[in-house]
Amino acid sequence: MATTFDWEKVMTKYFDPKATDNFFSASTWLEYARKFSKKRNFGNTWRETLEMAEGIGGTYGELDVTDRSRKQLVHYADYDSGDYYTAMSISWKDQKRARSPEEKVDLMKVRSGNAVKTMNRNLTKDMRWGDGTDNAMVGLDTIIADNGTAATGGINGATAGYTWWVNQTDNIAGNVALSDIINMQAAASDGNVSPDVIATDKFIVAFIWANLLQAQERYTTGKFNMAEELPMVIGIPMVTDAGFEGTSAATYGNGATGGDMYFINKDALFLGINSQDDMKRWPMQKPVDQFAYSTYWTFEGMWICNNRRRLGKLYGITV
Repeated sequence: MATTFDWEKVMTKYFDPKATDNFFSASTWLEYARKFSKKRNFGNTWRETLEMAEGIGGTYGELDVTDRSRKQLVHYADYDSGDYYTAMSISWKDQKRARSPEEKVDLMKVRSGNAVKTMNRNLTKDMRWGDGTDNAMVGLDTIIADNGTAATGGINGATAGYTWWVNQTDNIAGNVALSDIINMQAAASDGNVSPDVIATDKFIVAFIWANLLQAQERYTTGKFNMAEELPMVIGIPMVTDAGFEGTSAATYGNGATGGDMYFINKDALFLGINSQDDMKRWPMQKPVDQFAYSTYWTFEGMWICNNRRRLGKLYGITV
């Protein structure tokens, strides 16, 4: 049995149908990003069309000559993707030690679970801190920058004529207050376009719920809201992830308290995914120079922003 066990067949039957869900169900943050993502075969870059100015229009009289002049209404942002992989290997010794097909399947569950965790860690780290180098995606810390003007999509908001390409920002430098959250929600809103979610770390969420909300805001119909849905503040859901703990990529997921709150609108910022490489799994094969079977999962994607003014950030928060 050991020499004829078909690892690829088992992967295809038991693991592939749930692979994408497994990769994105690790946290509410990844689930949010996946839910509102868009898939496209985008070639080398994803080009997003941006609205940068008001068009021609107004009132008119019966015999007035209307303005038919051409006005530049759009600009373009170009986004480079990040490329990620994770690997799983089963050695010949692993295969010999697993005494039955059931044990072999259990072994694959453990190894594939580890591969999922590895991919999730790399994705969530770069989804916040990625700077575009070494084939990483550009993360939230650049797109929703402290100074509001860091270049993203090839456009620098600090350049004359591009002040429309800045995000909202506020340095809290202490404990966050409800008034800070309300003011940022207002600043990042325009008509019926407003933040859909606040992404932050679990310690900031705990501070808000323990210190800023009244009892009736934490409980409804006698039940704790978090048992039924995402925790909310001023009507906005809050999602958390280990990637939001710490103040730099080097301190990712270290349990550090305090930091940032990102106010995101799902139409203004979404995860773009290459339709050809959405957690694609490569066939399990035995290399010619190793006594092992290996398979890989790959993913290509990036954050796509088309309305930076509708994104906000509270930073310098302590709890």
